[in-house]
Amino acid sequence: MARLLALETSSERCSVALWWEGALSERQVDLPREHNRQLLGLIEALMAEHDARFGELDAIAFGAGPGSFTGLRIACGVAQGLALGAEIGVLPVSSLAALAHAAALRHPQQRVLTAVDARMGEIYWCGYQLQAQRPQPLLEEWLGPAAQIPLPAGLDLADTVGVGNGWSQPQPLVEALGGEPARIDAGLLPSAAAVVALALPALARGELLPPEAAQPSYLREQISWRKRADRGLSSGG
Repeated sequence: MARLLALETSSERCSVALWWEGALSERQVDLPREHNRQLLGLIEALMAEHDARFGELDAIAFGAGPGSFTGLRIACGVAQGLALGAEIGVLPVSSLAALAHAAALRHPQQRVLTAVDARMGEIYWCGYQLQAQRPQPLLEEWLGPAAQIPLPAGLDLADTVGVGNGWSQPQPLVEALGGEPARIDAGLLPSAAAVVALALPALARGELLPPEAAQPSYLREQISWRKRADRGLSSGG
């Protein structure tokens, strides 16, 4: 059976999960700006609880973002370092998809709209259709003002839940959607357990990356690069 360690530090929650021969264990703390101090201790405690060694793992998964820049760097760096030492691969997992999976375990709606505060008046945004609790993206992950969100085709708000702290001030999103989702859960956070659930199928498909190839998904930098490229094309450069 698969043996997988997962890390998620894209939000104020620092969480670690271990999938060990069919059993899931998780440890977490909600201490903003303390991830660099807390993460290794959580990992060591969880591994010791199962008398597990890093060399016995099949892979290390991590929440790759988008989310807190510092949190993403911490999770990616620790995953890379541990995987290099154990000579195993890594599995980056979308933190928005992990948030959508967490919603699937808590709410009955079959569509999930994830909104995470990106600061500077913007949110990280995506929409998902749930299939057997697995989130299937309806949109590309997006960054921008809540009033300008792209909308999934054929959205049925009566069967939709909005999750993430970007919903803590829902009015701009509600106006952009033309209505309110059936439920809003602004306090829901992505977790390492959700990262495990999404990483296991990827592991079975052989989608491992070498540790040095893993990168966080900052999204803001990616969009800035696209805008610069578009300006270059439009100017004939």
